[in-house]
This record gives sequence, structure tokens and C-alpha cells, in this order.
Amino acid sequence: MEINKLGIGISLGLVLSGVQLSYAQQPSETTETYGDWTFRCSQVAARTTDASETENTNTSEGEAAKACETTQVLRDGNGNVIAQIAFGQDQSNSEKIVTVFQVPQGTLLTSPVRFGDEELTKYLDADYFTCIQSICLARAETDEAKLKDIGSVEKGSLIFTDRSGRNIRVLFSFKGLNDAIERMVSAQ
Repeated sequence: MEINKLGIGISLGLVLSGVQLSYAQQPSETTETYGDWTFRCSQVAARTTDASETENTNTSEGEAAKACETTQVLRDGNGNVIAQIAFGQDQSNSEKIVTVFQVPQGTLLTSPVRFGDEELTKYLDADYFTCIQSICLARAETDEAKLKDIGSVEKGSLIFTDRSGRNIRVLFSFKGLNDAIERMVSAQ
């Protein structure tokens, strides 16, 4: 099943919620690779829609807003996208890291996405919040310490349930996650 690149853009927008941006021009973007993880940071010209948003986001018309995320695309043996993982800092509370998981449509929405180490001794559950086109998105909040603790091992598991009740388990690498998270936190 091929999931298009729309998901990455969606995850960025959803992970970094709190500001409605109007794009006056194409963003200038920095992309760095840390092991199997990608750090991406964009500067975009932002214009808020009302005074209360300006007050809450410390962004006024004409100023640049920074949107950063750490991601990994999970593929099957044929190179097809199975799922995507994105982390970003909560714009209203920099101590929180928002996690968004993109999985194929047809998942059982009453069962959360589980993200953790390979044996699931340390994990994070994320509840679904929307399905669009051929994908479903789940969201959870955590902090840097818990995320680094989960990612302190070599391999991780992402588990979601298809609508027939069968668990789909995708193994992936944590290599570079902690460095990418540190970079993301320092960039904000």
C-alpha cells in the first residue's frame, strides 16, 4: 500500500498545532539525517488571523515562524510505505513533545497505535483523531525524557490493529532518534 507524501506535510501541520499560518512564500527548510531519523525545520513567513493568536504564539504579521519535526518513514520489504512517525514540540508548551503516527486507512480506530521498544516494555499509546484519503492519524503527548527512554534501545515496534482485529507489528530502528530529538528541541 503506497501512502503519498501528503502525510508528511499533514503530520508537520498537525504536530505543530496552535498557529494558523498563511504562507506568503515557499518555506526555507533545513533537513538533517541522524541515523534512521530525519530532522526537518522550516522558516515560514507567518500571518496570524486574529490578535489572540498573535498573543498566544508570539508571532506577528511578517515575522518568521519556525516549524521543526523529527520523522521516520516505515517501509515494507518492497519499499512501500507502511507507516510514518513524526515528533514535534507543542507550540503552547515547549516541555511537551507531540507525536503523530500515520497508518493506513482500515485500522481499528478503537484500538490505539502503540509505539515502543521491540519487546514493548516501554511504550506510548496514541489515540486516533482523523482519517483522510488513504491514511489515519493518531496523536499522543510525551516529554523528551520519556521519548529518549523509549528510544534508548536498538529496535522499536509500532503496532496498530486492522479492522478485522489483527495486530500489525512493524519493527524499525531507533538509531539516531535521541540525537534527532535533541536537535529538534534545541532548534525551537
